[in-house]
Amino acid sequence: PKGLIRYSSANGLKAASSWLTPRIKAYGAVWVVLVGIVTALFITRPDLEVTVLRQEGTTFVRTPDGIINFYRLELINKSSQPKNVALRVVGDEGITVRPLGTLEQLKPWHETKSRFIVTVPEAKLNNGLASVELDIIADGAAVQRESVRVIGSQSGDKK
Repeated sequence: PKGLIRYSSANGLKAASSWLTPRIKAYGAVWVVLVGIVTALFITRPDLEVTVLRQEGTTFVRTPDGIINFYRLELINKSSQPKNVALRVVGDEGITVRPLGTLEQLKPWHETKSRFIVTVPEAKLNNGLASVELDIIADGAAVQRESVRVIGSQSGDKK
């Protein structure tokens, strides 16, 4: 490669250039910023990741208690401690949430998938729709609030 062998004076060798060049300083600064960002992301991430999706294949079921919608729940425990998980409806009287199966204790570094149903009295539907707020409870404290849309029949439609 060019510049590998060169002629230099004794003074040039004594006053050798510093290894801390502007390019090395710039690379070091970029590295420090990237490590800081990754550290901040790890520190601020939630211990429990929650995903709530509508169960595919069913729109709604009419029962004497009201309109029932089915949902899927995916939980990921990102901590080294087990978590006891539960669901709770926020506010509205008469609206209920019930897990299908059991929401057992979520093991450390573990993922689980479950299903649950939300029952809404027909009187609470507005043009066949209702919005329901759910709290996901882990170890007695609300860790996340999810809003689900309950779909029913249009008013007057008796299927």
